Amino acid sequence: GKNTIFVLQSEDITLCHLGALGHELPLATIEKLGHIDILFVPVGNKDTLVIGKIDELIRKIEPAMVVPMHYKFPGFATESEDMTAFCKEVGNCPETAIPKISLKKKDLDGKSMEVVLLERA
Repeated sequence: GKNTIFVLQSEDITLCHLGALGHELPLATIEKLGHIDILFVPVGNKDTLVIGKIDELIRKIEPAMVVPMHYKFPGFATESEDMTAFCKEVGNCPETAIPKISLKKKDLDGKSMEVVLLERA
């Protein structure tokens, strides 16, 4: 179905929220996104892209940082899958989630598709 992608810029950092993306993006759309510093990507595999296609999309966009979303976590009733398959495919998930993140543009220098897990509030 239809999906809205949000691209936001603030303090020289470009964020992209892919929404509940359930289809592959044409190359022309990826090129329109431009340089993305932080990519919010759905990884739950329920009404979203399958894990292999998500990994492929991340590699095409080449963000400095990836924040997964739309996945199952303890205490949340959903048919989505947990992070296991995504982390296995991407291969660079941290062991623990953090409560929040504060960044400046210089903090992203040298990073390439680094996964950040945020705690659920």
